[in-house]
Amino acid sequence: MQQRPRRLAPEVGTSVIEVIVALFVVALVMTGAGTFFFNSLKNSGLQSQRSTAVALTNQALEKVQAVKPDQLLIGRSQDVVRALQNPLVADADVQAVTTQDVVTSTIPETLNYQPPPVAAAEVVKTDRLQTVDGTSYRLRIFVNVCYQAGTIGTTCTRTSSAGSSPIFRATVLTTWTPAGGVTCPGGCRFSASQLVDFQGDPKFNLNISLPTITGVTPGAVAANQTRALTVTGTNFVAGATVIIQGGGGSFGSVVTNTGTSITVPWTAGSTPGSYTLSVVNPDGGRADYTVTVTPNPTITSLMPSSIQNGAGNTGVIIAGTGFQAGVVVSMTGGSGAGTYINGSAISASFAADGSIIGPAAVTVTNPDGGSATATLTILASTPTITGGMQTGAVTYAGQPTQVTLTGTGFMTGATVTVPAGSGTVNSTTLTGATTATISFTPTMNGQVTFTLTNPDGGSASRPVSVSTLAPRPLPTLSTISPARPTKGSLVNFIVTGTGFDPAAVITVSWTGDGLTTPGQALYRSPTEVGFTGTTNSGNNKSAIITVTVTNPGQTAVSQVFTVTTN
Repeated sequence: MQQRPRRLAPEVGTSVIEVIVALFVVALVMTGAGTFFFNSLKNSGLQSQRSTAVALTNQALEKVQAVKPDQLLIGRSQDVVRALQNPLVADADVQAVTTQDVVTSTIPETLNYQPPPVAAAEVVKTDRLQTVDGTSYRLRIFVNVCYQAGTIGTTCTRTSSAGSSPIFRATVLTTWTPAGGVTCPGGCRFSASQLVDFQGDPKFNLNISLPTITGVTPGAVAANQTRALTVTGTNFVAGATVIIQGGGGSFGSVVTNTGTSITVPWTAGSTPGSYTLSVVNPDGGRADYTVTVTPNPTITSLMPSSIQNGAGNTGVIIAGTGFQAGVVVSMTGGSGAGTYINGSAISASFAADGSIIGPAAVTVTNPDGGSATATLTILASTPTITGGMQTGAVTYAGQPTQVTLTGTGFMTGATVTVPAGSGTVNSTTLTGATTATISFTPTMNGQVTFTLTNPDGGSASRPVSVSTLAPRPLPTLSTISPARPTKGSLVNFIVTGTGFDPAAVITVSWTGDGLTTPGQALYRSPTEVGFTGTTNSGNNKSAIITVTVTNPGQTAVSQVFTVTTN
């Protein structure tokens, strides 16, 4: 009988393999638990540091909010602001700051720091370190400009737009580095920001007015010029003021405010460029608009650089820079007009009026009020005498005759002179600008130089032949009749002689009682002059009579006669 194999009894206890496996499992469990425990400790530390960063950031922001808006930039110099901001452009920390808080060319840097002179201490610190529980935290505080439309809740952007208002955005950026090589996902940083209206009235006040600007006329004014500005729009509240950014200049008091239109004088700044104009209502509501300060024109040359008085309109090319379409040209001492060619040339014409001989001011004025002045020399007129002749009768020397001059450029008020000793100019009559008629008394026979001088000093000369008769002899007086007139009667006396001129001046005087009330003496012929007289009624009454004859251009000749009544 075959005997079955005997079955072995089961072993009591755990095998070595089972122990090894068990130990391996326990090791795996302990490793995972340790890693979990270690990571939990690390995350707890980072969370604590982040909580600290949040608290420090909010604390710093609260301090910023406690500062008056107009003091936010005090002590923040341009160099300090640039040192704070420029490294962020290439720094990962820039991701933690809203894009509105990064300096770009679209944000006017002049609004991000205090203009000189800068205060000694910053009201708002730009960069500081603070250590908490062995960890160092760096807090950087940015005060930059962004633009927000009037509606609450709208985005604050880096560029202005119609109806938007510039406001400050204060941002606190906190960064730290954990100890032990621990890193934060995405970087150890935290930032928070707050909008602050730098005019002092929060934009999130639902009750403020919301003005708008639809246009500004003129929208451009030349540097340092003052022009009346008209701002059109809506919701301009009584008491609204007009301000302008930085170097844009200054505004005077508002002249009129209709609610939709404001007029105000603007004195533009000295630096050309674009500037933000703002209408600010008393409650802080604001609207912005871009205006321009333009450069003043310059005049580099005038071609020609001189004109003549009396020449009428003379063309001149004005060369320079900054000329605008619609430019106006004027001149002292006359009239001027100009036609715009381009920004560097004007075609002008000028006519002098004689009030200035010498330097005169030429001024160009652009539509924006910008102007420039240059000197144009006005020269005295240059009359010409092309012809001259004696047109009056030939007379004795010392007798008037007439001389006529012809030419060009004779001006009203012109005078004519001759050399001393050649005669006397009695009067000058102009016919237009081409003829001068002269009453002239010569003292000699021959050529006489006539010089015509205009009121502005321009002159011309020409010799003219003037003929005169040979000098005639002086008149003579020889007899008087009657020599024995009848007493008590009106007597016609005749004085004889030679060389009496029809234009002679004849006078009679007497002494003695033989004659009373002689009448005026008259020319009768070249050999006779006459006069009347009333004789005394008594016999043998004598009168001594003096008769004087003065021919034109000659000396007087006198003769004494005695008459006795019968």
